[in-house]
Amino acid sequence: MATKEAPPADVAAPGDREATAALGLPLVAEGDVTEAFWAACHGGQRGAAEDLLTRGADPRWVGWDSLTPAGAARRSGFPELATWVEGL
Repeated sequence: MATKEAPPADVAAPGDREATAALGLPLVAEGDVTEAFWAACHGGQRGAAEDLLTRGADPRWVGWDSLTPAGAARRSGFPELATWVEGL
């Protein structure tokens, strides 16, 4: 099984739906947008996160490892993104 590489950090501009699609998620089931938001924050993809937020993502959702999207961003070394999410 091939491993999918994450998009480079500079690929996602605010509102960039192509960058959101690069996450590789179909976003069709309930909760998918929120989970993708968490993943975008974890990966430092603010542009994708902004797009997902406009689609109804919950920035307070507690996901994997009991982390919010802000906590996931901070743990992954994206403190500015974490601060932005905390301000939502």
